[in-house]
Amino acid sequence: HPLTHLGTFVVGICAGKIFLDHRPFLARLAYPLMAISAALLLVALLVPNPIVDYHHNGLFAPLFVSFIWGLGARDDTIVARVFARARLVLLGEASYCIYIIQVPVHIVLGAVVQRFYGLSTTAFFFLFTAVLVLVSIACFRWFETPARVRIKGAFSARRPARAPETEPAETPVLHDSL
Repeated sequence: HPLTHLGTFVVGICAGKIFLDHRPFLARLAYPLMAISAALLLVALLVPNPIVDYHHNGLFAPLFVSFIWGLGARDDTIVARVFARARLVLLGEASYCIYIIQVPVHIVLGAVVQRFYGLSTTAFFFLFTAVLVLVSIACFRWFETPARVRIKGAFSARRPARAPETEPAETPVLHDSL
């Protein structure tokens, strides 16, 4: 249920705000943030303990947040350079579409494959992943991007034009002549 994820949603919003407000400070801490959070996450996952049973409820959100802060605050890390590649940026931009359309694509593709081809579960998974990514990129390019441009244009057209800022007129200095 969405309410059970409200805490991680709020953590994400707060983390984003902190990142935007304090990016230069976080950039100085980027490497320690990534190293410490990755180490703690590995310890939590590899060392048997009952806490791991509750990781789905946002328990590890602070570790993910600190890692993402470190990753996002600096553009000169190896990981940042890899993720800055055009194809990976496109996948990142299309990721919301992947999230939104995965169920309809699964239903339609499953019906088609079941009726005509009868693939194994593994083969269907790879086919589904490829089709989902391709359809998501198409939706991003030909639906989401044009819609965003139109929406932004509609809102910017509605904003009243700001009067240009003018400098205040100089007040004449009156000299007292005696």
